[in-house]
Amino acid sequence: MSYRRSVKKYFANQKALIPAGDFTKAGRLRSMLIADSSRGALRNQESGRVDRGRLANLVAGDPRVFKRKHPRQDTNTFVQICVDASGSMDTDLTTRSLIVLDSVFRGTQIKHEILAWSGGSGFRLSQLRSPSDPPSKDWTIGAYAIAHGGGTPTAGALPMCASRLIEQRDCRKVMIFVSDGDPNFDQEVPECRKIVTEVLPKCGVEVFGISIGKKSKLERIIPLCGHAKTFEEFTDVLLDTAKRALL
Repeated sequence: MSYRRSVKKYFANQKALIPAGDFTKAGRLRSMLIADSSRGALRNQESGRVDRGRLANLVAGDPRVFKRKHPRQDTNTFVQICVDASGSMDTDLTTRSLIVLDSVFRGTQIKHEILAWSGGSGFRLSQLRSPSDPPSKDWTIGAYAIAHGGGTPTAGALPMCASRLIEQRDCRKVMIFVSDGDPNFDQEVPECRKIVTEVLPKCGVEVFGISIGKKSKLERIIPLCGHAKTFEEFTDVLLDTAKRALL
């Protein structure tokens, strides 16, 4: 069987196993993102265009008689999801969670990419979803099963993923970094934390983390970090983190 066919088959099998309720939750978040970006004028402002409906308030001494166009939140945002693909990650449940999150962005105009990272004989970074991919190409997420294996080279993954994100110009840059383990070496923790708390903010990158399981202490590296006790909870935590990052 060819690579394309095997990835498509694996993706279809995993998608079929996702509870309908997970897609319902994703749909709610997608609706919230679309509504947040398409709202009309912001009223009760102290500058902007005169709001004729509030001119009477000026007589009462209220200066908030202007309105401004609500900024579109989604047209200028790039989201990068960086997922640990080390051997300890649950391949099937992680793939299903990524499929659900990917569905959130449909119709929102938010650009996003999904990356899988792992180590072993050498650092590996795989792009599972490109910002230029059409919705019909979501099957490429199934390649997570092929990227899976190896150690947890967090110190390599953070700057490598961030360098791609920094290349995105004139937009808000959001990284969601996922791992179920600690860096390969303890001495990497201070280095990784410095990247997240000092280096990346200067480059305009906002980092949100998700740790999975008892062994992961990703919060030592990423202050804004959600936690899934098990892989069964990963989808909910992933959606909650996306909501916190984007709304």
